[in-house]
Amino acid sequence: MISNAMAGVLHENHKALIARGPWRFEAMVPARYESRPAEGGGTCEVPVCAGSCDICGQGICDVVRFVSAAGERIMIGLDCASTFEHNNGRAFRDAKSGLMKVKREATTRRKGEKLAIVLAPLRAEMTAWISERAGTFHADVAANAIRVMDKGRRPSTAHMALINKLRAEEAPAPRVRPVRAEESHVAAPEGKQTVRGAIVSTKSEQRQYGYGMPTYCYRMTVKVTTDAGIYLVNGTLPRALFDAAEKDLDSPEGYCEALKGCEVEFTATLTRSDDRDFFAFAERPSKARLVSFPAEKAKRSEDVDTAA
Repeated sequence: MISNAMAGVLHENHKALIARGPWRFEAMVPARYESRPAEGGGTCEVPVCAGSCDICGQGICDVVRFVSAAGERIMIGLDCASTFEHNNGRAFRDAKSGLMKVKREATTRRKGEKLAIVLAPLRAEMTAWISERAGTFHADVAANAIRVMDKGRRPSTAHMALINKLRAEEAPAPRVRPVRAEESHVAAPEGKQTVRGAIVSTKSEQRQYGYGMPTYCYRMTVKVTTDAGIYLVNGTLPRALFDAAEKDLDSPEGYCEALKGCEVEFTATLTRSDDRDFFAFAERPSKARLVSFPAEKAKRSEDVDTAA
């Protein structure tokens, strides 16, 4: 939206040019385009600025030239030219109509080129279907898709849904890891419990309190194995386990990573998950200790000597 001040400047510039007239429409010069690299590969054409409008001062790509009776020449943009007082109004309107047609055709062509780049992977896939599955339903669907793309259009939503359905039918079935008998799930206990099991995962969570610096909270998931099956417990990683890891474990990737696979024991109040009865949340874990850990995680003797 043009401000009142800017409108005043444009009005004064317009009046000053009219005073130097009369003006006659001389020519209309379409924008020149340059090829530039396009996102996704290939190139695209962008208009090149041809100068600034003698009325509003804005950069212009499509140039309209006028000449005065005294031989003075000016160039202005299409918007300003539409309201500029001059002779040869019909010639200007015919030239503008021709330019608009050329611009629409160029826009359609550029959109088609861009769409062709986007659809290139689909076209290659459909071409492979035709050559590898001649005479099949897949080949018919692929041929229809290519005919649509040849017209500069995307395949319809329904057409793509059919292609995706055919893709899914050919995709290999996902591998399902069989649940071993000893890993059958059992309902986790609730209330205050002594938990003993192996840490299977750890993660850090960033927390923000007020406007202070963010702090990090570390959580662990422990797998507890019983005679009836297993259940999982998730809770805050106690400070005592960090201290134990610092004392006993080799931790080049950090103490959280070092504690994975270690057997731990702690006391906490457990609350069973609403959607998975074999998963429980631990509140206020205490009396935590490191029970055992794999031999390869043990701190090397030279590390102990250095720490000493």
